[in-house]
Amino acid sequence: MRQEGSAGGRSILSEDKNPLFSSSTLSSEIPNNNNNTEVHNVNNNNPKHLESEQFLKKFHIPFYLNEVLSELIHLKVEDPLQYISNYFKSVVNGTNIIHKPYAYIHSTPRNRLSFVDYFEQIYSKISNEQKMNFYEYFQLVLLLCEDFPIPIISVIYKSITISTTLSKKTKEEVERIVTEDDYHSFELPTFQSFIIGFKTYLFFFEFFEMTFQSVFSDDYFQYESISNVLGKLKTVLLASSKVNERNNSYCVPQFEKIDKILYSQVKGSGQVNQSNITINFSEFCNYLYSYVLNVCGGNVVSLLDVESSPISAKNAELQKSRLRKEILYFYNNSGNGTIN
Repeated sequence: MRQEGSAGGRSILSEDKNPLFSSSTLSSEIPNNNNNTEVHNVNNNNPKHLESEQFLKKFHIPFYLNEVLSELIHLKVEDPLQYISNYFKSVVNGTNIIHKPYAYIHSTPRNRLSFVDYFEQIYSKISNEQKMNFYEYFQLVLLLCEDFPIPIISVIYKSITISTTLSKKTKEEVERIVTEDDYHSFELPTFQSFIIGFKTYLFFFEFFEMTFQSVFSDDYFQYESISNVLGKLKTVLLASSKVNERNNSYCVPQFEKIDKILYSQVKGSGQVNQSNITINFSEFCNYLYSYVLNVCGGNVVSLLDVESSPISAKNAELQKSRLRKEILYFYNNSGNGTIN
């Protein structure tokens, strides 16, 4: 059974902030038409107000505005408008996460995606088939984010490796490995496997954590039938959507796509009855990772419902391309061309 518990990352995400303004401030404090400085209040129950607030939250506009204004107040730059322009350009290009703490990286889905794209681009010289252990992957992550929590990398690493380790070792032996965090005894994942797992789990972090707790009872070695997994996932996604309505801080995959992924495993097994097929949490994760890699071309955003997504699959690819150009520009001008 997993030992991280609440140390799996959720406690470090609930960092209290005092924003300069919220989305409701943006939409409720509207100047009147009388050329004076008075501000009149808008009824927060007004449908148009709620629609505007949801739109801003969906794309995390209040978060980014609050961040850039906080920086302006702290730095007191000579050209604040240019600074704001450069800041949002970095958000669009995906370079805003460079040299930023983990709390900032984890704050929005776009930031999470940018960080993993950055990781992939920086280490593009590493072969997809190169195998490394947990500590080597963790060191690669720390070089880009010095306070990235080890429990989160541990959770992701286990989600990738437990199912393959179980195919090579006895259950009792793997239980010991997991309980003692004996990372040297896990089957080594390839660099490509790590990147896809890292990207998918980090982007959908809350979803995977809720699935582990609610579907697999916090137990890596609990097996559930695919029909039970799908039934419980409906409850998980419903609860997640209600929580997320308040802040839009994270994304969850579309249920229909998860159903399609798991059903494809049924077809591949040759069994018609879903209840005859049982899976553990690591297998569940790897089914999604495999789909992201082989069907979505590595674009994790493709698992989202298009209407609720804060970033489209097309824009995610454009952002990744812009990020690569920025990195290439930096290395070419620094005389240290390490990226092809």
